[in-house]
Amino acid sequence: MWKHYIVLFGGFVDTGVRTTYLQDLWIFDTLEYKWQEIKQNDLRRPSARSGFSFLPTPDGIVLYGGYCKKYVKGQRTQGLALDDAWLLQMDEDTSKIQWIKRRKIGYAPNPPRSGCTMALWANRNMGVLFGGVTDTEHDEESMESTFWNDLYGYQLAGMGRWISLNLRIPKKKKASKVDADDEVASDNENDDPSIMLPLTRYNTMLAVQRNTLYMYVHIRKSDLPGRYGGIFESGDREYTLDDFYTIDLSKMNRVICLKECPIDHLEWHSSDEEDDDDNDDDDDDDDEEDDNQGMETAEPEGVEISHMEEEEDGLCDLEGLRVSDEDLSDEAKAELEKKLALRRQATTFMGVSKDTTRSEADILSTPEPGEILKTFYERSKHYWAAQAHEIAQGQSRGKQLRRDGFDVCKMQQ
Repeated sequence: MWKHYIVLFGGFVDTGVRTTYLQDLWIFDTLEYKWQEIKQNDLRRPSARSGFSFLPTPDGIVLYGGYCKKYVKGQRTQGLALDDAWLLQMDEDTSKIQWIKRRKIGYAPNPPRSGCTMALWANRNMGVLFGGVTDTEHDEESMESTFWNDLYGYQLAGMGRWISLNLRIPKKKKASKVDADDEVASDNENDDPSIMLPLTRYNTMLAVQRNTLYMYVHIRKSDLPGRYGGIFESGDREYTLDDFYTIDLSKMNRVICLKECPIDHLEWHSSDEEDDDDNDDDDDDDDEEDDNQGMETAEPEGVEISHMEEEEDGLCDLEGLRVSDEDLSDEAKAELEKKLALRRQATTFMGVSKDTTRSEADILSTPEPGEILKTFYERSKHYWAAQAHEIAQGQSRGKQLRRDGFDVCKMQQ
Protein backbone atom coordinates (compact mmCIF):
# COMPACT_ATOMS: atom_id res chain seq x y z
CA MET A 1 0.00 0.00 0.00
CA TRP A 2 1.45 3.38 -1.04
CA LYS A 3 -0.79 6.36 -0.26
CA HIS A 4 -4.13 5.39 -1.81
CA TYR A 5 -2.67 2.82 -4.22
CA ILE A 6 -2.51 -0.92 -3.73
CA VAL A 7 0.56 -2.20 -5.58
CA LEU A 8 0.72 -5.75 -6.93
CA PHE A 9 3.80 -7.34 -8.47
CA GLY A 10 4.76 -10.84 -9.60
CA GLY A 11 3.73 -14.05 -7.90
CA PHE A 12 3.06 -17.38 -9.55
CA VAL A 13 0.28 -19.46 -11.09
CA ASP A 14 0.29 -23.22 -10.43
CA THR A 15 -2.06 -25.15 -12.72
CA GLY A 16 -0.90 -28.52 -11.44
CA VAL A 17 1.01 -29.12 -14.66
CA ARG A 18 3.47 -26.22 -14.65
CA THR A 19 4.29 -23.36 -12.30
CA THR A 20 4.46 -20.01 -14.08
CA TYR A 21 6.21 -17.09 -12.35
CA LEU A 22 5.05 -13.56 -13.14
CA GLN A 23 6.69 -10.12 -13.34
CA ASP A 24 3.77 -7.86 -14.19
CA LEU A 25 3.06 -4.71 -12.17
CA TRP A 26 -0.45 -3.51 -11.32
CA ILE A 27 -1.81 -0.70 -9.16
CA PHE A 28 -5.32 -0.39 -7.76
CA ASP A 29 -6.65 3.13 -7.13
CA THR A 30 -8.81 2.90 -3.99
CA LEU A 31 -10.40 6.27 -4.80
CA GLU A 32 -11.54 5.36 -8.30
CA TYR A 33 -11.73 1.57 -7.79
CA LYS A 34 -9.75 0.87 -10.95
CA TRP A 35 -6.88 -1.47 -11.82
CA GLN A 36 -4.11 -0.27 -14.08
CA GLU A 37 -1.13 -2.23 -15.43
CA ILE A 38 2.20 -0.41 -15.43
CA LYS A 39 4.24 -1.68 -18.37
CA GLN A 40 8.00 -1.41 -18.68
CA ASN A 41 10.83 -2.95 -20.64
CA ASP A 42 11.83 -6.41 -19.32
CA LEU A 43 15.41 -5.20 -18.92
CA ARG A 44 14.30 -2.38 -16.63
CA ARG A 45 12.22 -4.33 -14.17
CA PRO A 46 12.73 -7.25 -11.75
CA SER A 47 12.60 -10.75 -13.20
CA ALA A 48 9.62 -13.03 -12.60
CA ARG A 49 9.47 -14.29 -9.00
CA SER A 50 7.47 -14.98 -5.88
CA GLY A 51 8.30 -15.01 -2.16
CA PHE A 52 10.00 -11.59 -2.20
CA SER A 53 10.01 -8.75 0.34
CA PHE A 54 7.88 -5.74 -0.65
CA LEU A 55 8.40 -2.71 1.61
CA PRO A 56 6.42 0.54 1.15
CA THR A 57 8.39 3.71 1.96
CA PRO A 58 7.68 7.43 1.49
CA ASP A 59 9.65 7.46 -1.79
CA GLY A 60 8.31 4.23 -3.21
CA ILE A 61 8.43 0.48 -2.65
CA VAL A 62 11.56 -1.59 -2.03
CA LEU A 63 11.64 -5.11 -3.46
CA TYR A 64 14.22 -7.62 -2.25
CA GLY A 65 14.95 -11.24 -3.12
CA GLY A 66 12.40 -13.89 -3.96
CA TYR A 67 12.24 -17.31 -5.58
CA CYS A 68 11.67 -18.66 -9.07
CA LYS A 69 12.27 -21.79 -11.11
CA LYS A 70 14.63 -21.82 -14.04
CA TYR A 71 13.38 -23.78 -17.03
CA VAL A 72 16.04 -24.86 -19.51
CA LYS A 73 15.08 -27.14 -22.37
CA GLY A 74 16.67 -30.54 -22.01
CA GLN A 75 17.78 -29.91 -18.41
CA ARG A 76 16.29 -30.47 -14.99
CA THR A 77 14.23 -27.60 -13.56
CA GLN A 78 16.22 -25.66 -10.96
CA GLY A 79 14.85 -23.58 -8.09
CA LEU A 80 16.63 -20.24 -7.72
CA ALA A 81 16.77 -17.91 -4.70
CA LEU A 82 17.25 -14.27 -5.72
CA ASP A 83 19.18 -11.55 -3.85
CA ASP A 84 18.71 -8.40 -5.93
CA ALA A 85 17.10 -5.19 -4.64
CA TRP A 86 14.90 -2.72 -6.56
CA LEU A 87 13.13 0.53 -5.77
CA LEU A 88 9.76 1.12 -7.40
CA GLN A 89 9.74 4.91 -7.61
CA MET A 90 6.12 5.90 -7.12
CA ASP A 91 4.25 8.98 -8.31
CA GLU A 92 0.59 9.91 -8.43
CA ASP A 93 1.18 10.46 -12.13
CA THR A 94 1.31 6.77 -13.07
CA SER A 95 3.27 7.52 -16.24
CA LYS A 96 6.26 8.46 -14.04
CA ILE A 97 6.31 5.18 -12.09
CA GLN A 98 9.54 3.31 -12.78
CA TRP A 99 11.84 0.59 -11.44
CA ILE A 100 15.37 1.49 -10.28
CA LYS A 101 17.82 -1.31 -9.55
CA ARG A 102 19.93 -0.85 -6.44
CA ARG A 103 23.47 -2.04 -5.94
CA LYS A 104 24.34 -4.51 -3.21
CA ILE A 105 26.15 -2.40 -0.60
CA GLY A 106 27.05 -3.46 2.93
CA TYR A 107 26.27 -6.73 4.72
CA ALA A 108 23.42 -8.17 2.67
CA PRO A 109 21.65 -11.38 3.75
CA ASN A 110 23.83 -14.35 2.85
CA PRO A 111 23.16 -16.90 1.43
CA PRO A 112 20.26 -15.76 -0.80
CA ARG A 113 16.85 -16.68 0.55
CA SER A 114 13.14 -16.35 -0.04
CA GLY A 115 10.24 -15.92 2.36
CA CYS A 116 12.03 -13.19 4.32
CA THR A 117 9.80 -10.24 5.17
CA MET A 118 10.52 -6.57 5.88
CA ALA A 119 8.86 -3.88 7.98
CA LEU A 120 9.53 -0.13 7.96
CA TRP A 121 11.31 1.33 10.99
CA ALA A 122 10.27 4.91 10.30
CA ASN A 123 12.23 6.45 13.19
CA ARG A 124 15.49 5.34 11.56
CA ASN A 125 14.34 5.40 7.91
CA MET A 126 15.25 1.72 7.70
CA GLY A 127 13.68 -1.53 6.59
CA VAL A 128 13.99 -4.45 9.04
CA LEU A 129 14.29 -7.92 7.50
CA PHE A 130 13.90 -11.20 9.39
CA GLY A 131 14.27 -14.94 8.67
CA GLY A 132 13.73 -16.70 5.37
CA VAL A 133 14.51 -20.05 3.78
CA THR A 134 17.16 -21.32 1.35
CA ASP A 135 16.25 -24.42 -0.69
CA THR A 136 19.01 -26.62 -2.08
CA GLU A 137 18.05 -29.29 -4.61
CA HIS A 138 20.47 -32.23 -4.59
CA ASP A 139 18.57 -34.23 -7.22
CA GLU A 140 15.07 -34.68 -8.61
CA GLU A 141 13.90 -36.58 -5.55
CA SER A 142 15.29 -34.55 -2.65
CA MET A 143 15.54 -30.94 -1.56
CA GLU A 144 17.19 -29.61 1.59
CA SER A 145 15.74 -26.47 3.18
CA THR A 146 17.76 -24.23 5.49
CA PHE A 147 15.80 -21.76 7.61
CA TRP A 148 17.06 -18.53 9.17
CA ASN A 149 16.34 -16.38 12.21
CA ASP A 150 18.77 -13.51 11.67
CA LEU A 151 17.92 -9.80 11.50
CA TYR A 152 19.11 -7.29 8.89
CA GLY A 153 18.54 -3.59 8.38
CA TYR A 154 18.27 -1.85 5.01
CA GLN A 155 19.07 1.86 5.21
CA LEU A 156 16.84 3.60 2.68
CA ALA A 157 18.80 6.82 2.23
CA GLY A 158 20.83 7.25 -0.95
CA MET A 159 21.35 4.01 -2.90
CA GLY A 160 20.58 1.86 0.13
CA ARG A 161 22.92 -0.04 2.44
CA TRP A 162 22.59 -3.36 4.27
CA ILE A 163 23.60 -3.73 7.93
CA SER A 164 23.44 -6.69 10.30
CA LEU A 165 21.25 -6.29 13.40
CA ASN A 166 22.62 -8.49 16.18
CA LEU A 167 21.36 -8.86 19.73
CA ARG A 168 23.80 -7.42 22.25
CA ILE A 169 25.16 -9.69 24.95
CA PRO A 170 24.44 -8.11 28.36
CA LYS A 171 27.44 -7.19 30.49
CA LYS A 172 28.15 -9.56 33.36
CA LYS A 173 28.00 -8.15 36.87
CA LYS A 174 31.14 -8.15 39.01
CA ALA A 175 31.52 -11.08 41.44
CA SER A 176 32.31 -8.78 44.42
CA LYS A 177 28.75 -8.62 45.68
CA VAL A 178 26.93 -10.66 48.31
CA ASP A 179 25.85 -14.22 47.72
CA ALA A 180 22.35 -13.00 46.96
CA ASP A 181 23.66 -11.87 43.60
CA ASP A 182 23.88 -15.54 42.56
CA GLU A 183 20.18 -15.43 41.84
CA VAL A 184 20.65 -12.34 39.69
CA ALA A 185 23.47 -14.05 37.81
CA SER A 186 21.17 -17.00 37.16
CA ASP A 187 18.56 -14.61 35.76
CA ASN A 188 21.19 -13.06 33.50
CA GLU A 189 22.02 -16.48 32.09
CA ASN A 190 18.37 -16.92 31.18
CA ASP A 191 18.49 -13.54 29.43
CA ASP A 192 21.25 -14.65 27.06
CA PRO A 193 20.13 -13.44 23.58
CA SER A 194 21.22 -16.71 21.99
CA ILE A 195 18.71 -18.52 24.22
CA MET A 196 15.86 -16.04 23.75
CA LEU A 197 16.22 -15.71 19.98
CA PRO A 198 13.26 -17.33 18.20
CA LEU A 199 14.08 -20.39 16.14
CA THR A 200 14.40 -20.35 12.38
CA ARG A 201 11.34 -19.64 10.26
CA TYR A 202 10.08 -17.91 7.11
CA ASN A 203 7.12 -15.78 5.99
CA THR A 204 7.12 -13.99 9.34
CA MET A 205 4.52 -11.26 9.84
CA LEU A 206 6.38 -8.11 10.95
CA ALA A 207 5.30 -4.69 12.20
CA VAL A 208 7.23 -1.84 13.83
CA GLN A 209 5.63 0.61 16.27
CA ARG A 210 7.99 3.40 17.29
CA ASN A 211 11.10 1.35 18.16
CA THR A 212 9.48 -2.02 18.84
CA LEU A 213 9.47 -4.85 16.31
CA TYR A 214 6.53 -7.27 16.54
CA MET A 215 6.94 -10.74 15.04
CA TYR A 216 4.11 -13.18 14.44
CA VAL A 217 5.24 -16.21 12.50
CA HIS A 218 2.99 -17.39 9.68
CA ILE A 219 4.99 -20.37 8.36
CA ARG A 220 7.89 -22.40 9.69
CA LYS A 221 9.38 -25.77 8.69
CA SER A 222 12.08 -27.61 10.58
CA ASP A 223 13.19 -30.99 11.82
CA LEU A 224 13.86 -29.49 15.26
CA PRO A 225 11.29 -29.26 18.06
CA GLY A 226 9.33 -26.03 17.60
CA ARG A 227 8.23 -23.51 20.21
CA TYR A 228 6.81 -20.58 18.30
CA GLY A 229 4.36 -19.64 15.57
CA GLY A 230 4.02 -20.86 12.02
CA ILE A 231 3.97 -24.34 10.54
CA PHE A 232 6.23 -26.99 12.02
CA GLU A 233 7.12 -30.27 10.28
CA SER A 234 8.27 -33.44 11.99
CA GLY A 235 8.60 -36.35 9.60
CA ASP A 236 5.36 -36.51 7.64
CA ARG A 237 3.49 -34.37 10.17
CA GLU A 238 2.90 -30.65 9.88
CA TYR A 239 1.87 -28.47 12.83
CA THR A 240 0.46 -24.93 12.78
CA LEU A 241 1.98 -22.70 15.47
CA ASP A 242 1.17 -19.15 16.59
CA ASP A 243 3.79 -17.70 18.95
CA PHE A 244 4.26 -13.93 19.25
CA TYR A 245 7.53 -12.04 19.95
CA THR A 246 8.78 -8.46 20.30
CA ILE A 247 12.23 -6.84 20.12
CA ASP A 248 13.21 -3.32 21.18
CA LEU A 249 15.20 -2.23 18.11
CA SER A 250 16.74 0.75 19.87
CA LYS A 251 18.32 -1.50 22.52
CA MET A 252 18.60 -4.91 20.79
CA ASN A 253 19.26 -6.55 24.15
CA ARG A 254 16.50 -9.16 24.43
CA VAL A 255 13.55 -10.88 22.80
CA ILE A 256 10.26 -10.87 24.70
CA CYS A 257 7.78 -13.71 24.14
CA LEU A 258 4.19 -12.44 24.41
CA LYS A 259 2.56 -15.77 23.56
CA GLU A 260 4.02 -19.26 23.63
CA CYS A 261 2.89 -22.28 21.66
CA PRO A 262 4.52 -25.49 22.98
CA ILE A 263 4.39 -28.12 20.26
CA ASP A 264 3.87 -30.86 22.86
CA HIS A 265 0.41 -29.44 23.56
CA LEU A 266 -0.70 -29.40 19.94
CA GLU A 267 -3.23 -31.93 18.67
CA TRP A 268 -2.39 -33.82 15.48
CA HIS A 269 -5.04 -33.96 12.76
CA SER A 270 -4.24 -36.23 9.84
CA SER A 271 -4.96 -35.21 6.25
CA ASP A 272 -7.50 -36.88 3.96
CA GLU A 273 -4.73 -38.53 1.95
CA GLU A 274 -3.20 -39.98 5.10
CA ASP A 275 -6.63 -41.20 6.20
CA ASP A 276 -6.99 -42.98 2.87
CA ASP A 277 -3.61 -44.65 3.40
CA ASP A 278 -4.62 -45.67 6.91
CA ASN A 279 -7.87 -47.11 5.59
CA ASP A 280 -5.95 -49.03 2.97
CA ASP A 281 -3.67 -50.39 5.67
CA ASP A 282 -6.71 -51.42 7.69
CA ASP A 283 -8.13 -53.18 4.65
CA ASP A 284 -4.83 -55.00 4.18
CA ASP A 285 -4.86 -56.07 7.81
CA ASP A 286 -8.44 -57.31 7.48
CA ASP A 287 -7.55 -59.26 4.35
CA GLU A 288 -4.58 -60.83 6.11
CA GLU A 289 -6.76 -61.78 9.07
CA ASP A 290 -9.31 -63.35 6.73
CA ASP A 291 -6.56 -65.27 4.96
CA ASN A 292 -5.13 -66.47 8.25
CA GLN A 293 -8.55 -67.59 9.42
CA GLY A 294 -9.03 -69.46 6.18
CA MET A 295 -5.67 -71.16 6.56
CA GLU A 296 -6.44 -72.16 10.13
CA THR A 297 -9.84 -73.63 9.17
CA ALA A 298 -9.40 -77.34 8.45
CA GLU A 299 -10.87 -78.95 5.34
CA PRO A 300 -13.88 -81.24 5.94
CA GLU A 301 -12.87 -84.75 6.98
CA GLY A 302 -12.72 -87.30 4.22
CA VAL A 303 -11.99 -84.72 1.53
CA GLU A 304 -8.84 -85.04 -0.57
CA ILE A 305 -8.02 -82.19 -2.92
CA SER A 306 -5.19 -82.74 -5.36
CA HIS A 307 -3.73 -79.99 -7.52
CA MET A 308 -2.36 -80.31 -11.01
CA GLU A 309 1.08 -78.92 -11.63
CA GLU A 310 1.11 -75.16 -12.09
CA GLU A 311 1.09 -73.82 -15.60
CA GLU A 312 4.06 -71.79 -16.86
CA ASP A 313 2.16 -68.60 -16.15
CA GLY A 314 1.98 -69.49 -12.48
CA LEU A 315 -1.78 -70.26 -12.43
CA CYS A 316 -3.19 -73.43 -10.91
CA ASP A 317 -5.40 -75.72 -13.06
CA LEU A 318 -8.51 -75.80 -10.90
CA GLU A 319 -10.19 -78.32 -13.19
CA GLY A 320 -7.90 -80.90 -11.56
CA LEU A 321 -9.58 -80.44 -8.20
CA ARG A 322 -11.66 -83.48 -7.21
CA VAL A 323 -13.57 -84.87 -4.27
CA SER A 324 -12.53 -88.42 -3.44
CA ASP A 325 -14.74 -89.21 -0.42
CA GLU A 326 -18.12 -90.54 -1.46
CA ASP A 327 -19.37 -90.44 2.11
CA LEU A 328 -19.14 -86.65 2.27
CA SER A 329 -22.32 -85.05 3.65
CA ASP A 330 -24.54 -83.03 1.33
CA GLU A 331 -23.88 -79.86 3.31
CA ALA A 332 -20.09 -80.31 3.11
CA LYS A 333 -20.31 -81.09 -0.60
CA ALA A 334 -22.33 -77.94 -1.26
CA GLU A 335 -19.82 -75.83 0.66
CA LEU A 336 -16.92 -77.37 -1.22
CA GLU A 337 -18.56 -76.89 -4.61
CA LYS A 338 -19.19 -73.25 -3.72
CA LYS A 339 -15.48 -72.75 -2.95
CA LEU A 340 -14.45 -74.47 -6.17
CA ALA A 341 -16.81 -72.29 -8.20
CA LEU A 342 -15.37 -69.13 -6.66
CA ARG A 343 -11.84 -70.32 -7.40
CA ARG A 344 -12.69 -71.06 -11.02
CA GLN A 345 -14.23 -67.60 -11.39
CA ALA A 346 -11.17 -65.93 -9.83
CA THR A 347 -8.88 -67.94 -12.07
CA THR A 348 -10.82 -66.79 -15.12
CA PHE A 349 -10.38 -63.14 -14.14
CA MET A 350 -6.71 -63.64 -13.33
CA GLY A 351 -6.17 -65.31 -16.63
CA VAL A 352 -7.58 -62.23 -18.36
CA SER A 353 -5.49 -59.80 -16.30
CA LYS A 354 -2.31 -61.79 -16.92
CA ASP A 355 -2.93 -62.54 -20.56
CA THR A 356 0.46 -62.72 -22.25
CA THR A 357 -0.98 -61.13 -25.38
CA ARG A 358 -1.53 -57.87 -23.49
CA SER A 359 1.19 -55.25 -23.41
CA GLU A 360 3.14 -54.44 -20.27
CA ALA A 361 1.49 -51.01 -20.14
CA ASP A 362 -1.98 -52.63 -20.20
CA ILE A 363 -1.03 -54.95 -17.35
CA LEU A 364 0.42 -52.10 -15.25
CA SER A 365 -2.48 -49.73 -15.91
CA THR A 366 -5.23 -52.27 -15.16
CA PRO A 367 -6.05 -53.21 -11.55
CA GLU A 368 -6.49 -56.89 -10.82
CA PRO A 369 -9.83 -58.15 -9.43
CA GLY A 370 -10.17 -57.13 -5.80
CA GLU A 371 -6.91 -55.16 -5.84
CA ILE A 372 -7.02 -52.14 -3.53
CA LEU A 373 -5.70 -48.74 -4.60
CA LYS A 374 -2.59 -48.88 -2.40
CA THR A 375 -1.45 -52.27 -3.77
CA PHE A 376 -2.31 -51.25 -7.33
CA TYR A 377 -0.25 -48.05 -7.04
CA GLU A 378 2.73 -49.74 -5.34
CA ARG A 379 3.20 -52.28 -8.14
CA SER A 380 2.78 -49.71 -10.93
CA LYS A 381 4.02 -46.42 -9.40
CA HIS A 382 6.86 -46.03 -11.92
CA TYR A 383 4.36 -46.32 -14.77
CA TRP A 384 2.11 -43.63 -13.26
CA ALA A 385 5.09 -41.37 -12.57
CA ALA A 386 6.00 -41.62 -16.25
CA GLN A 387 2.41 -40.78 -17.22
CA ALA A 388 2.36 -37.75 -14.88
CA HIS A 389 5.75 -36.61 -16.21
CA GLU A 390 4.37 -36.73 -19.75
CA ILE A 391 1.19 -34.86 -18.81
CA ALA A 392 3.22 -32.16 -17.02
CA GLN A 393 5.56 -31.87 -20.01
CA GLY A 394 8.54 -32.61 -17.80
CA GLN A 395 7.86 -29.83 -15.29
CA SER A 396 6.95 -32.02 -12.28
CA ARG A 397 9.78 -33.36 -10.13
CA GLY A 398 10.27 -35.23 -6.87
CA LYS A 399 7.35 -35.26 -4.46
CA GLN A 400 5.13 -33.32 -6.83
CA LEU A 401 5.68 -35.94 -9.55
CA ARG A 402 4.74 -38.75 -7.16
CA ARG A 403 1.61 -36.91 -6.07
CA ASP A 404 0.58 -36.34 -9.68
CA GLY A 405 1.26 -40.00 -10.47
CA PHE A 406 -0.90 -41.11 -7.56
CA ASP A 407 -3.75 -38.86 -8.72
CA VAL A 408 -3.62 -40.34 -12.23
CA CYS A 409 -3.57 -43.86 -10.76
CA LYS A 410 -6.53 -43.00 -8.52
CA MET A 411 -8.59 -41.92 -11.52
CA GLN A 412 -7.81 -45.22 -13.26
CA GLN A 413 -8.83 -47.21 -10.19
